[in-house]
Amino acid sequence: MSVNRSMFNSVGMKLFILIFCAILLCVLALGWFSYSRSKRAIETEVAEANRITARQTAEKLDVVLTGYAQKLKQVVADADFIRMLNAFNQSGDAAEVASLAQTLGTRLSAAAMTDLSIKQIVLISEREGRPVLASDTSADAEGFRDPAVSQRVRDGHGKPVWFADAGGPGGSIRVYVGMAYEMNVMHELYMEIDPYAIEKRVQSTDFGDGRIYVVAPDLTIVYATESGLAGKPYPYDLPEYDSAITRIDGQAMLSVQGVVESNGWQIVSHIPLASLMENVRAIRDITLLMSVAAVAAAGLIGFIVMRMIGRPLGELKALMTEGKKGNLTVRSTIRRKDEIGQVADSFNWMMEEITALVQSANQSAQAVLETSAALTQAARQTADAAGTIAAATGDIASGAASLASASEQGADIADEIGAQVQTVVASNEEMKKAASEAEEAGAAGSGHMTALIGNTNRMEAMTRSMAEKVGRLADSAGLIRNILEMLIRMNAQTNILSLNAGIEAARAGSAGKGFMVVADEIRRLAEQSRQSIAVAGEIIGTIQHEIRETVKALSEAHPVFREQIEAVKEAHRLFHAVQTNMNAFLGRLEAATASIRRLEQVQSAMAGTMSEVSSVAQQAAAVSGDVASLSREQLGVSAGLVELSNRLESVSDQLKASLSRFTVS
Repeated sequence: MSVNRSMFNSVGMKLFILIFCAILLCVLALGWFSYSRSKRAIETEVAEANRITARQTAEKLDVVLTGYAQKLKQVVADADFIRMLNAFNQSGDAAEVASLAQTLGTRLSAAAMTDLSIKQIVLISEREGRPVLASDTSADAEGFRDPAVSQRVRDGHGKPVWFADAGGPGGSIRVYVGMAYEMNVMHELYMEIDPYAIEKRVQSTDFGDGRIYVVAPDLTIVYATESGLAGKPYPYDLPEYDSAITRIDGQAMLSVQGVVESNGWQIVSHIPLASLMENVRAIRDITLLMSVAAVAAAGLIGFIVMRMIGRPLGELKALMTEGKKGNLTVRSTIRRKDEIGQVADSFNWMMEEITALVQSANQSAQAVLETSAALTQAARQTADAAGTIAAATGDIASGAASLASASEQGADIADEIGAQVQTVVASNEEMKKAASEAEEAGAAGSGHMTALIGNTNRMEAMTRSMAEKVGRLADSAGLIRNILEMLIRMNAQTNILSLNAGIEAARAGSAGKGFMVVADEIRRLAEQSRQSIAVAGEIIGTIQHEIRETVKALSEAHPVFREQIEAVKEAHRLFHAVQTNMNAFLGRLEAATASIRRLEQVQSAMAGTMSEVSSVAQQAAAVSGDVASLSREQLGVSAGLVELSNRLESVSDQLKASLSRFTVS
């Protein structure tokens, strides 16, 4: 069991297994990669070719179906046909209707004969009682009267609508196109196409060993390579994309499709993947054969490598085991030009060097043992001197630390003074700013007071002028009052005059009736004048009362305006005094600020000096501390040196004992 374990732990066996597995894996990976890439390439290329073929077939079929739709439109494009069709719909004579039906049927037959693939053309009129017109009278034209078909055609609004159903003879496929149009009444025009016209277009396309289907949008099979499926529902799922891998009847298929634009029919092809993979299987078989050959070659190469590398390495391992036991006289007998030979030569050189090193180490151990005693004595003396130096430097460091602490306190005090000075400077700046604003406000207030004095003087003059005008207005109102009194007297006289005239007219009898009317009108006018004068008198009285109140108010306001003028002048003098005092205060503030600035400079210089003193003291304390630390370290090193000297002596003894087990001759 141990022999098998050591065999598998050998370098030769590991190289054999590594080379064997590497060659086998490379061959298998290359074969599998070639097989996969070939399979994928064939699938991709075949799928693309079939997609293109399906699209081209759909385009060709679209051209054919569009041509049939155009022929159907040309049937109703003839003017004579339209005229006869209108007469056919509008005529009430049965004989004439029958004659027109025969003529129109002949026209439809002529149109159908232009293409042998057109089986018949049928025209259905919405007019009640009209027969179905057909190009082939032997065919069942009445079969086109299907409400569902008619509704689909009418929903097309004049566009061709294609149909495929099992309405042909014996349940065979029937393909026809319908179109609705309106000429006085609604008409439906149908053209039945021979399915062979579609079949020959599809059969001319090469899809290899695949199945080909033409499927209508309602999943009715229009054409299929298998017989008997035309007219039946399509039994499989349609591909969601242009091409897809599907399973049909348990067999993997490459499914492709192309869509006919004019009616939505789909050209579907299913090609077995097995037929596409025949050439790929040859690559797989070759890969398996190469794998078997690679196994044999890897076994042979591994055995040769194991013989050329494993055996020499085993010999070197045995020699190294002897060297590990202390036998320095062993040497390798391998003489080769490759790397193993170089390793053997290097082993021999290494053993020579180790032998010389052991001999030199014996001599060095004796010399180290002799010098360790002198080193121990020197280390003890160094330790005593280091202790004395450490004590002195400790005292120096303590004094330097005290000086640094005092310097830092002085620097803190100087910084506090500087902060207070900065506060005073900021306060002076704020006071200066406030004083400037107050001085500007005083100047502005003085200007406003000057303007206010002018405005008040003008207002006082206007008030005085208004009082004079109101006085004159009162005089005018008095004159108006006098005029109204004179009008009152005139109105009384007019009233008396009209009364007298009425009396005289009454005396005159019938001759004075006209004069009586005039007298009554004069008396009525006099009464109206009296009422108007009374109203005007009341208004004038009100105006006089208001004028008297206005005069009184103006008389009372005049002394107030005079007092306001005096108060404004006094305020103007106060603003001027404030401006003068603020100017003087600003001058004193600027002088105080200059003094504080000089104090700040002195404080800054003092703070800098204290900082320098503190820095020097700290440096001195740091240097003293470093010296003390170095002295303590030197003391520790000296003690360690003594200990190391003792250990060196012990190690020298142990080294001599260890070297004594090597065989050097």
